[in-house]
Amino acid sequence: MLVSYEWLKHYVELPEPKKLADILNTRVFEVEGIEKKGDDFVIDIDVLPNRSHDCLSHIGIAKEIALLTGKPFKDLEVEKIKGDFKSEYNIKIESDACPRYTACEIKNIEVKESPEYFKVMLETLGQRSINNVVDIVNLVMIETGQPLHAFDADLIDGKDIYVKNAEKGEKMTTLDGQDLELDEETLVIKDSKNPLVLAGIKGGNKAGVNEKTTNIVLEAANWNRTLIRKTTQKYNIKTDSSKRFENEITPELTEKALERAVEMISKYANTSETKVSEVIDIYPRVANLYKVGVSTKEVNNLLGLNLKDSEIEEIFDRSGFEWKKVNTKDEVVKMSQEFVGVPYKLGASVVYDAPKAFDCSSFSAYLYAQNGLSIPRVSVDQYVFGKEITKEELEPGDLIFTNTGEGKIHHETIEFLPGIEIKEGVDHLRIYLGDNKVIHSTRTGEGVVVIEDFSTIPEEHIVGYRRMAEKDAERYVVTAPVERLDIRIKQDLIEEIGRVYGYDNVSEQDVDSIDRVPEINKEFEYNNIIKGVLCELGFSEVFTGSFVEKGDIAVLKPLAEDKGFLRASLVPLLEDALERNLKNADLFGVEDIKVFEIGKVFAGQDEKMVLGIGVTSKNKKTKSDDIVKSAIDKLNEALRTDIKENGSVVEINLDELKLVDLNEHFTLPQTETKKVKPISPYPFVLRDVAVWVPGENKEDEVLELIQKEAGDLLIKSTLFDIFSKDGKTSYAFRLVLQSMEKTLTDEEINPIMDSIYSKMEDSGWEIR
Repeated sequence: MLVSYEWLKHYVELPEPKKLADILNTRVFEVEGIEKKGDDFVIDIDVLPNRSHDCLSHIGIAKEIALLTGKPFKDLEVEKIKGDFKSEYNIKIESDACPRYTACEIKNIEVKESPEYFKVMLETLGQRSINNVVDIVNLVMIETGQPLHAFDADLIDGKDIYVKNAEKGEKMTTLDGQDLELDEETLVIKDSKNPLVLAGIKGGNKAGVNEKTTNIVLEAANWNRTLIRKTTQKYNIKTDSSKRFENEITPELTEKALERAVEMISKYANTSETKVSEVIDIYPRVANLYKVGVSTKEVNNLLGLNLKDSEIEEIFDRSGFEWKKVNTKDEVVKMSQEFVGVPYKLGASVVYDAPKAFDCSSFSAYLYAQNGLSIPRVSVDQYVFGKEITKEELEPGDLIFTNTGEGKIHHETIEFLPGIEIKEGVDHLRIYLGDNKVIHSTRTGEGVVVIEDFSTIPEEHIVGYRRMAEKDAERYVVTAPVERLDIRIKQDLIEEIGRVYGYDNVSEQDVDSIDRVPEINKEFEYNNIIKGVLCELGFSEVFTGSFVEKGDIAVLKPLAEDKGFLRASLVPLLEDALERNLKNADLFGVEDIKVFEIGKVFAGQDEKMVLGIGVTSKNKKTKSDDIVKSAIDKLNEALRTDIKENGSVVEINLDELKLVDLNEHFTLPQTETKKVKPISPYPFVLRDVAVWVPGENKEDEVLELIQKEAGDLLIKSTLFDIFSKDGKTSYAFRLVLQSMEKTLTDEEINPIMDSIYSKMEDSGWEIR
């Protein structure tokens, strides 16, 4: 994103450009360059997606500078639109992909050439001036981050403006002359006859603003980022507007941007008869402000610091965060009683419906979220998420879960650790208030939030008690600014604290001074010993895939058609590995392929750690079972176990082995460091050479000749046969030739072999 240094000065006091770039580079963004343009400096900032919600704008960048430098931020101040008349336009939203649509009508304006200041600013940022109204729309987007669009009102057919999907085959020509054929999955803004705008991306030429325009409809809307991304890919159209919506921005921006644009149009495009309508604001689902909780201990544990409460609070204040410090459970109990009588609504959203309506689990989720602790939304998930306690351990704020036998009974988790089986089933919960009182949102009776005696809960309905937070645990509850969509969990908040505090201020700690004896991970220890034993015996470790074509446990979203299940056994995977590697035995220079793998398998509903061992051979006389048996005997000796599996491919359940302290009697074999080189992606070629040589002990001499003539293409040679007769010795070599660059052909191999044969004959040897 290109940012004007002079423009930023309107909002915050700046250090000189180079120092500003250094601050941004080390604390928040990568600055890709600084360029002087006229009396201004243009800073090229790489705004990553996690901050595109608020920082693809000059105001967003200025806020960051103010935060990092400690200088005050001067926010944009615009007046509310009072409205000279009520617009006759009806905005009809027919898609959930438009969370908010804000618009107004402006009559009797003058569209003309922009002031020189506008031209210079746009040119500085790599854009061209069109006219005063279009330039204002673009400048407001650059300033606030909210895209807008202006229509020529006199070119709109009728007084109805629709936000809806296009009809299949419907056509539209964009402002830059690109002809589009739309489909029914493309969202547009249209009048009674034609599409006017490719929603959130680009305007059409039907109602474009030009020098003849005197009346306009000005809109600032919010669009679903997934839809925008798909549409830009479908039509290969990317714009400054689509970039912002693809990365998501808050619907709260539309009103402020519209007010700013109206203010500027009223100043730079006005006439003596200019009038502005009342604002049309379609905003059906207003989200609650997002609250995130964190404790001082959690901050320091994650950052490795020892920050005081006052230091954390100062960072919150500098960041413009609203915050309070609460005892979570006390506040949950206290706040819950304020909602007695609030209606029950099945499936009530914590974000949109609360606190005007609740169901049983959205009630507890909302209360805990408002007081600094995020818990799952669904009752069965809360049951698994919470700490199990007994009835005798109940404290105010703890949850009581029941299975009434009515309604929808959940026997499996849904969002939190999905798929965990809950045999007892859960369909309702209550919050314990203390003094034998409970509170819950119930569909029975009047269907509201009620306080009742504990004794009203049938004992046979209760399936368990859970604790969401510990007693007397204090937490900060931080209300994230509406534009900071990147702050959603406590780790986001901790990262923000660390960033503002400055990671360069984190001091080094001598780990040797930490008085702690690390625990030995028994599973890791055993696995290392197994690997050491098998590698010493010439086995190679392999890693096969966890996803397979058939199994007991299906994958929710398979990576491919043949990867729809979790593996139930290593045996078929090792058999496949043996078969594939046997084809490369000559390349490896071995007769026997010996492999093993240690990993998880998922048989039935059980997950277990297993060891798979497999052997196969080119030599039909080799007894693979005996090689496996010998390896298992060595493992039994090393591990003090009694593994009895037999076969050429076996699987051993490591979870069933009795673990003993192995450090006293076993030392991993010391292995020398070996260099590795890349394996060619191209196939290898085999050739056999057999030759009679006078005398004995001439193996090295024969091999040297072969290597010299074959050159770099010879990657492996194996002497597979030798015998002597009548004062001569026969040597038979298997040659493996391979290129790192291409597939070798007979036309390339035959001359090499001919050269080897010729040199052998020149030496007086006899080719067999």
